[in-house]
Amino acid sequence: MSRGDDAFTLVRLIESNPKLATERDANGQSWLWNAAKFNRVECAAILLSKGADPNEGGHGVTPFELGIKNGGRELLKLQLHAGGKSPQALHIAAQNGKADMILILLSEGFDVNEREPTMMATALQRAAWVGEQQAVAVLLENGADVDAEDSLGYTALDWAMYGGHTRISSIIRAAGGDIGSSTARKLIDKTGKGRGAERDHH
Repeated sequence: MSRGDDAFTLVRLIESNPKLATERDANGQSWLWNAAKFNRVECAAILLSKGADPNEGGHGVTPFELGIKNGGRELLKLQLHAGGKSPQALHIAAQNGKADMILILLSEGFDVNEREPTMMATALQRAAWVGEQQAVAVLLENGADVDAEDSLGYTALDWAMYGGHTRISSIIRAAGGDIGSSTARKLIDKTGKGRGAERDHH
């Protein structure tokens, strides 16, 4: 079945039962959550127009967050227009190497230095950790705090070195970045990471 067929079927179902747009399945996931998971843009547009909430409908991950991870710019813009929000939006885009989405989120007023609630890390730290070089560059160009420390006292440079991402380490150093706490220094020295093969993602 094509995506167009999916959307047509969904329209017919919602016309016969409008409540379906905001209901959840047996797993507790909304129709919009599933549309975001599989980047079904047409279906997401229909559901959002019928009142589906981009900030509800999943287990720990909202349709808005899932759309950033699995979808593209069109889905992101649809969910933003419908009120999509998350303190981890930039982090998700950064760790998945979606520089274009980072720019869209920043243009919509998302804070480049927003902290995620678990480790109080910034999007720059996430991108540095997983080796997303383009995301790191875009974040730095848009004012990311290069020396921000997370709850462990680690900076973006610490995470880049820990992950063995030497090109990213050089980019962060060129932007004025430094190693954070003494704990971070000991960890990097102990593991020997940051001195191995380059593993940056372009």
